[in-house]
Amino acid sequence: AVCGRQIVVAVGCIICDVRNVAIMKPSGRIVWLRAGRKTIEARMLADDSTAANRPSLTGQGLMEEITSVLSARSPLYEKAAELKIETGRETVETVCDRIIAEFRIAEFRD
Repeated sequence: AVCGRQIVVAVGCIICDVRNVAIMKPSGRIVWLRAGRKTIEARMLADDSTAANRPSLTGQGLMEEITSVLSARSPLYEKAAELKIETGRETVETVCDRIIAEFRIAEFRD
């Protein structure tokens, strides 16, 4: 989404390559929008386009795949992210407001 001159980019698996992280860090801020396995599963099942647009990455069942992918990627997201936000019980608006507030506070500290 574009807001004025600000751009939000969902990166997904590109975080798995350290070269991508090295490119992203100086050009912006990395926020990890975290959710638990059951929340991710519910979101995927509620999305009618999941089956057509999200092919299996591992050939496992949905919950097993979520567990596997989270296990592999979580340390990478943890290392790359400047800010981590739990999204499981939050609205999109609340998450956005929190990100904006966190970065405004960080600007005053710098």
